[in-house]
Order: sequence, then structure tokens, then C-alpha cells
Amino acid sequence: MDESAVTEAAKPQRKGAGAGFPSMALSDAAEAIRRAGSYGYEHQVEALAQYMGHSTSNSGPFRKKLASLRDFGLVTGRGDSLSLSPLARAIAHPEDADAALAALQEAFFESDVFAKVHAALAKGIDLSVDGIGNAAVRNFNVSAASKDAFIGSFVASALEAGVAERVDDQHVRILPRGSASAAHGDSDDDRRRMDQLPPPRTPQTPPGSFPTALRQEWSIGDGQLIIEVRSARPMPPAAYAQIAKVVEAAEGLAALLVSEQEQGITGGPSQIEDD
Repeated sequence: MDESAVTEAAKPQRKGAGAGFPSMALSDAAEAIRRAGSYGYEHQVEALAQYMGHSTSNSGPFRKKLASLRDFGLVTGRGDSLSLSPLARAIAHPEDADAALAALQEAFFESDVFAKVHAALAKGIDLSVDGIGNAAVRNFNVSAASKDAFIGSFVASALEAGVAERVDDQHVRILPRGSASAAHGDSDDDRRRMDQLPPPRTPQTPPGSFPTALRQEWSIGDGQLIIEVRSARPMPPAAYAQIAKVVEAAEGLAALLVSEQEQGITGGPSQIEDD
């Protein structure tokens, strides 16, 4: 046999980087979406980074979180401007608690690896979280070096989505999609209730005025359309369904105003001169 062929055959085969998965748990992703969603559905990357606790969008940790939002199907767009997806909007402004949980479950299953691991696991029995990690490495190409990170994100996300319930620190029960854990929302590790979410803070708020709870801007050519709500208290969850309708109507109005400006239509009544 040719010596070079022997040498080549003896080389260890390079393995891929492993299957990607959201490094940020769904609970944290949902909270970031709710905070950003209280200001509207279109955001500059820099602003989104600040909503997630980062001073710059160029940091590695923020980029990982942004990748997680994409894995969960919560943001769209490239470059400097991003949009909250329809799924993210349903999480930010759910019609009711059932709709909120359904949106969280949909986001969980947007992750291909999470969906496959969940489908493969036995349902309704106590499972070791370490065993779940080993199964992900063995059967779904998660890298061994990422096992602990996968376990943390998968378990926390499954609990948030109501497709798992915690037994103890080392065991969980996996539940079928469409069901909801009776303990969902009761743990200190679960997501903060929407009515307890503190009002967003903005440096543009003048001293002594109410903090901005919602602000959305649309460019309409030579002007702006702005919706803003100021309140010293968090808005109740029921308000978000109405806000979503207002924002949707405003988007249509902004598009109409831009179209009229492009066509040279002033929007005022035509003047008929007297003979």
C-alpha cells in the first residue's frame, strides 16, 4: 500500500462542531421579548442588546443570545434592524394565559434539537437530567463539551414551555406537547408573571414624568407616527391584546400615509373655486 495512503488513513477523522441549540433558556428569551415588545415590534440591534442587559451589540454573549432568539423563531431580519416575529408578538402580547403557553410551546419546538430530543424521551416518568444530556450527545450530535450547557437550557426551556415538570434537582418528567405542567409558573425559576414585569426604563424620559411603558415609531417620509403609553405601573396582561390591535392598525395607517406621500396626495379635501 502507498505510504501516503497509510498515513492518511491513520489520521483521526475530524468531527463537526456538534448540533446547535439555544444557549439561552426559553424563560430568559421570553422575558427579553416581553421587554422589547413593550416598546414595539421593530428594533435596532443596539437597542435589543440593551434590553437584554448588554452595553454593546458587539459582545460575544449578546451574539449568542441573539442566536438563541433566532433558534426559537422569535426575531427576523438581518443587519442593524430586527423585527419580532409573529410568534414573538404572541409571547409579548398574548390574548390570555392559554395563548401565552401555546406560544411558548411553539417556540420550544422551533429548536430542531430540542424537538428531536423531546420526541425521543419517555413521557411521564422520572428521568435523570444527566441521562437526557447523554442521550443528546449520543443520538443527536450535541458535542460532549456542550452537554452541561445543553442540559441547563433544555430543561429550563421545557419547564417554561410546560412540556416538563421538575421532580428534584436531578430529575424531571417530560410531558407530551399540548399538555401543561401543573407546576408551571409556581417555581422560583419559572418566568416572572407578566403583571409583575417592571415598567421599562428609558434614558429619554424627562425627570418627573411617568416612565414609558410602550413606544412605537413609524417613519412616514417627512414625518413620524408615534404611539406612546406612559404609566407608573406595569400594564395588566389583558392590555397587551388591545395594544397589539392598536399597533397593527397603526402599521396600516403608516403604510397608507407613506403611499399617499409617494403619490403626492395631500390627504385634504379638494378645493373647488367659485365661478
